[in-house]
Amino acid sequence: PTPLVIGLGEACAMAQEYLAEEAGTMRILRDRLLKGVHERIAGVALNGDEEDRLPGNISMRFSGVDALQMIEIAPDLAFSTGSACTSDVVEPSHVLRAIGLSDEEAGSSIRIGLGRFTTADEVDFAVDYLAEAIGRCRANGSAA
Repeated sequence: PTPLVIGLGEACAMAQEYLAEEAGTMRILRDRLLKGVHERIAGVALNGDEEDRLPGNISMRFSGVDALQMIEIAPDLAFSTGSACTSDVVEPSHVLRAIGLSDEEAGSSIRIGLGRFTTADEVDFAVDYLAEAIGRCRANGSAA
């Protein structure tokens, strides 16, 4: 049992070291995605605090867009319309309403998660793909 405890301690130390490094990488990718979205897409707003947030989680809303239709129009990008625990619920996210968003704003919101294996190329693809999908939603008149 003692070697196992020592091994667990070493594993925890390694995880702590890599956690900080990976969080930094995710922050860089998150900021890259947000910058690209703001440069390419009009009518976008970040949900929640700009600085005090998880490094790999982005929740944003797009005026004049129904997030549920976005899921249909953009099948090659993994995102959701709410928190992970309510991803199968069709009504607006209670979390987004709790931070003061209207039902319309919550209905135009998507959540994107970045992971430890997400690359800059994938982030750039996501920005381009989102810009195209949002344009198609707005052209179709898919308001939330």
